[in-house]
Amino acid sequence: MVKEQDKVYKANELFYNAFESLDIKQMEAIWLNESYVQCFHPGWGCLRGWKPVMASWRRIFENTGEIHFLLTEVRIEVRDALAWVTVYENITSRIGEEVSSGIVLATNIF
Repeated sequence: MVKEQDKVYKANELFYNAFESLDIKQMEAIWLNESYVQCFHPGWGCLRGWKPVMASWRRIFENTGEIHFLLTEVRIEVRDALAWVTVYENITSRIGEEVSSGIVLATNIF
């Protein structure tokens, strides 16, 4: 099980690296280009499908000057072909001249 958890840890790390890069090409590279992908951003409704999900990342990236995550209480579960990570995202971001911080509990499903 440790080997599978290591793979999930790496996939989760790649996701947050892509997020912090604010580079849509990096984000596109880690998502499956499939109609069944889904994404929930805090305060948004459920986005279903590759195009709406990538459009949401483009919108976030275009309007964010900088973002950094400190991940805490990371828990990885693997069950057969399904894996998920629960994590507290301690976020610091800059939009224009405004810097904000907050904590979000996230679940990332792989």
